[in-house]
Amino acid sequence: MKRFLVLGLALFLGACTSWQNPVTQSRMDFLDSAWGAALAVTNGYVDSCRNRLLPPSCRPIVQKIQVAAVPVQAAIVQARAFAKNPSISSTDLITAAQGALDNYKALQAKYGVQ
Repeated sequence: MKRFLVLGLALFLGACTSWQNPVTQSRMDFLDSAWGAALAVTNGYVDSCRNRLLPPSCRPIVQKIQVAAVPVQAAIVQARAFAKNPSISSTDLITAAQGALDNYKALQAKYGVQ
């Protein structure tokens, strides 16, 4: 509900004045590169688990990390789509994507995926 109010207010103010999207391309690039780095770490861990370089206890960890990746990817895709539209603030979406990515990295750290 809060997002709809913010969105409505942004659209209303956008019609009255010239409004600039606060999310810069460099912030989106940073988010994309951070996600790419996290995925690279995960892929290395998954490969090591698959090739039995790690103990069998790595399998449930791989499943948990792969499940945690889904909301991160979805949030980044939404943030990227909204960032392209200069009449809508994508700050909330970027913040949600960054939060999902931070949770994902915390899960990696919790299970020692490095």
